[in-house]
This record gives sequence, C-alpha cells and structure tokens, in this order.
Amino acid sequence: MEKIESHLKGRYRVFFDSAPLIYYFEDHPHYAPVVDRVLQLIDRGEITGCTSVVTLIELLTKPLKEHNELLAEEYERVLIGARGFRVLDVTAKIGAMAARLRARYGLKTPDAIQIAVAIASKCDDHK
Repeated sequence: MEKIESHLKGRYRVFFDSAPLIYYFEDHPHYAPVVDRVLQLIDRGEITGCTSVVTLIELLTKPLKEHNELLAEEYERVLIGARGFRVLDVTAKIGAMAARLRARYGLKTPDAIQIAVAIASKCDDHK
C-alpha cells in the first residue's frame, strides 16, 4: 500500500474508470483493499477523485437489471455524495475529444469518453 501512496504523492486529481469502483463495491479480494486505500486518501483531502457519468451508468446497470433499487440508490448516493470525489459530465467538447481519441487509437466509445474526461479535467496533474 505504501507504493500506492508514494505514486499518488503530489497528485492533484486521480481519475477512476468503472472497474476499480466496481471491484471496491463488490469487495474484490485483491483489488478492493487497494481502491479502499486510494479512497481513504481522497477522504482525507490529500487528493481529489474523479470519474465520469459513464462510470455512474456502468455501476448502476447491474443492480438495476437485477431489480435491486436499494443497491443502485446506495451506489448513486456514495458516488455522487462522497467527499472529495466528483462525477464529471460529458460535454460536446469532451465528445469531440473522445471521437479523436477513438479514431486515433481504435478505442471503444466508453473508454474514449473516460479518457477524454480525465484529460479535460486535468487528472493526474501535480499540485
């Protein structure tokens, strides 16, 4: 875990793709503790966490498919209401950037959007 902290030291914003948050919520034995450590850094105000509405969509889909409204509401509440964590919107400018990334690197649309949001919100910048 010290490796995680040393890697994130001096960062301003860290972007989360959907998978790490799904691992965290589903308590994956290998990945959940790592994500938990990063979320603790966010909660202490040492870094800011960001994701996009794409993550919100991907996180809510499974519980909604399984008609588990309570779990979906809990995911939504935690993701939107967490201190030091922001869910960022997708704008037309981000959409255009995502299209360029998709064309250049052959990315799937959700991945291109996630990367474009991370770039536009200056994730991984140093303090």
